[in-house]
Amino acid sequence: MPKNIGGTVGRGGRNFPALDVMTVQYLLNCVPAAAGGPMQELAVDGAAGPKTIAAIEKFQRGNGCVCDGRVDPGGATLRNLQARANDPYPNQPLSPAAAKGPANPFGQKGFGQPGGKGGGPGDPFGQKGFGQPGGKGGSPGDPFGQKSGGGMPPGGGGGFPFPQKGGGAKGY
Repeated sequence: MPKNIGGTVGRGGRNFPALDVMTVQYLLNCVPAAAGGPMQELAVDGAAGPKTIAAIEKFQRGNGCVCDGRVDPGGATLRNLQARANDPYPNQPLSPAAAKGPANPFGQKGFGQPGGKGGGPGDPFGQKGFGQPGGKGGSPGDPFGQKSGGGMPPGGGGGFPFPQKGGGAKGY
């Protein structure tokens, strides 16, 4: 079941709950710019501001929808968004945890680096990710908050589960 909204989003829309706005922002970000998506990634913050409305209008113009800057539940714009979004997890609903901040929090720790936490591009859920070994940051493409692989084993190298020659293990 594709991501849906319960109320109108955009110009003149109810724009509440914030999860509806975040769903539209997320879907717009999943559409390539050449197919009507935004030129610059929208912050998935739940605020239907001028950039979100402009992105809705751009999508509507590029996809033969009525250009009113609004997305209605079950309407043509939402159906087109659902069909054109390259959503890697179409059956996974957005989490309310996404309200914690924008989708791309520049300057924060994360992106799968060891000890970091916070969301990264493509992680509007602000959850832990599986990127670099031992990382706790939201890594791109991990919107479900999967924990990392746990890092390198003691004395191991190159991600192999057994000690490798030259990887710090003695006797090899």
